[in-house]
Amino acid sequence: MKRVAIILLLLLFVSFLPETREFSTNMEEKMLPISTDHLLGTDYLGRDIFQLMLFGLKRTAQTVLVASAFALIPGLIFGLIAGYRGGWLLSLLELLSNLGLVIPSFIVALIISAYFGFGPISIGVSLGIFDLSTYAIQVATLTRKTREEEFIVMSKLLGLSTTTIFRKHIFHHIFEPVSALFAAKASSIVLRYASLAFLGLGADITKPDWGMLLYEYRTYFIERPQLLLWPTLGIFIFCMFFHILFDKKNPYHGEI
Repeated sequence: MKRVAIILLLLLFVSFLPETREFSTNMEEKMLPISTDHLLGTDYLGRDIFQLMLFGLKRTAQTVLVASAFALIPGLIFGLIAGYRGGWLLSLLELLSNLGLVIPSFIVALIISAYFGFGPISIGVSLGIFDLSTYAIQVATLTRKTREEEFIVMSKLLGLSTTTIFRKHIFHHIFEPVSALFAAKASSIVLRYASLAFLGLGADITKPDWGMLLYEYRTYFIERPQLLLWPTLGIFIFCMFFHILFDKKNPYHGEI
């Protein structure tokens, strides 16, 4: 739990980093190499790539936070209740989960971004809503299995309240697999957000995203391949960040 709190605080800190205007174009400084003034060099418009990467990190972290707020929190609540109580709520979650499998979230995100504009909030909400049913059905399944355990039955016989059983037993028992699911979903959000920006939705050069940078720099693949390297590394490292910290099945989890 402490690890999760630290990571969430880190994401919040990154999401609210002050905006910078140092990535404004300057044709007199285009294609400069790495230096103390420009830690990652400059691009074909003379923009500082390090500042572009930081701004892309901020917008990506915002998208993950928004999507997780709309998916993980409600998914936990509905999943715990449905899995513990069963009945019509569980059937409803299964129906929503099946609908989520046939409706392409990526296409819906394209439509929403075209209507409301491309940004962390609009994309985060659209992606988060589609991930909600996945969290809920996974939590419900885990809760149904856990409630049949002897320690849960004994807790009921001892007269413990449902809230106490949830907080001290069930939630603690399902925390690890839910964390692994969060790692997979957060990484998926990073990739989907970058993909949407790559398609040209993030075309505002004053608000650069990693996917947009890949789209801009694609024509320099042979001449300046390092331009493509930085946003690619940013996407890869941020995806691995969630797996390493939240998925205990990976071989590096215990080393952090």
